Amino acid sequence: MSAKKQKKKAFLKKVSALAKIRGVTRTQVFAEKLRAETPKSEQWFQSLWMPLKDEHDEFNIVFGRTIPDCINHKFKYVIEIDGSVHKKKSVVARDTFKDRYYAKRGYELFRLTAYDAEGFAGLCELVERHRAGIVWLAKRRLAAARKTLIRRNGVLLREARQ
Repeated sequence: MSAKKQKKKAFLKKVSALAKIRGVTRTQVFAEKLRAETPKSEQWFQSLWMPLKDEHDEFNIVFGRTIPDCINHKFKYVIEIDGSVHKKKSVVARDTFKDRYYAKRGYELFRLTAYDAEGFAGLCELVERHRAGIVWLAKRRLAAARKTLIRRNGVLLREARQ
């Protein structure tokens, strides 16, 4: 076994032991480590994103079996920052899994290459459109629900369910 594999195996064993002691999952231990030692590419993103941040944006929290770089449960979107490591085959496979995982749960996924200023400007525009679209859709559904009240002889019986 190579030294790299031995090091990774030892690290995973240590994380598993720590998770067992704390009574949490390995994913939660990884999320804590990411928050404590945020990669430079994510620090770059967070420094630019803070002025635009919605109050519901959260960084490096556990979401099922994944740890998204930024997630917003209200507007249902995820932002992933792709550094140079995302070119490796194993990481590409994991990214594909994450893409499907978020889509199955109804989340829009936005990927941004780290340190790409033009891409960041485009991301900001896409996220704003997404937020506006969700708000517009919610208002439309509410208006439709108000119109579909069930009445008999002018008396409200019940509201129709969407």
